[in-house]
Amino acid sequence: MFSMAIPQSEPELVQLNQFLAQHRVVHLEKRLVERDGVPYWVFLVEYAGAGNGNRGAVSSRSVSANVPDYRDRFKEPAELRLFYRLKDERKRLATAAGVDLFVVFSNEQLAQMVERKVVTLEAMGEIEQIGEARLKRYGGAMLAVLQKFIRNGAVLLEAASDGASPDAGDAPQEKVPSVENSP
Repeated sequence: MFSMAIPQSEPELVQLNQFLAQHRVVHLEKRLVERDGVPYWVFLVEYAGAGNGNRGAVSSRSVSANVPDYRDRFKEPAELRLFYRLKDERKRLATAAGVDLFVVFSNEQLAQMVERKVVTLEAMGEIEQIGEARLKRYGGAMLAVLQKFIRNGAVLLEAASDGASPDAGDAPQEKVPSVENSP
C-alpha cells in the first residue's frame, strides 16, 4: 500500500511507478481518503510473488503463482493495450450496473476477445460462457472498444477513428499499469 498526501510529491510518484514497473501487478486500486482533514491518495497494489522479502512502505496480499500474467500472454504491445482497454470498459460497465467485474466478463473472456480479434456480436458469442444475456447487456459497449482497435484482422497500437487514423488519446501508454500525478 502506498499513500500520498495531495498534492503528491514527485519522489513519491516515482517510487510508486518504479514499484509497479518491477512487479507483476495483479490488481491496482486507487482511493481518495481523508485523514485529519488532509486528503490522501491510497494505492492498494496486489501483486504476484508477495511475501518474498519485500518490506517497508509496500505490503500486499499474496497471490497464487497460478494467476495468469497477461503481459506474458500477449506478445504484441497493441494486444496488451487493447486487453487493458477492455478491462477499463468492463470496470465502467460493472460499476454502472452495481455488479462484480466477473459478472460482466472474466479476464479470460477479455483475452479471448483480443486473441480472436472479435469485431461482431456473433464472434463474441462464440467465446465460452458468453450467452445471450451478456451479449445484450454488455456486448455492444465492449464491441465498440474492440472495433476502435481492430482493423483488417490486426490489432492497432492506438485506437482508430472512423478513417482508421490513430488517436493516441484512446490507448494507455505503457504495458505496465502506471499512476499519473492527478488530483
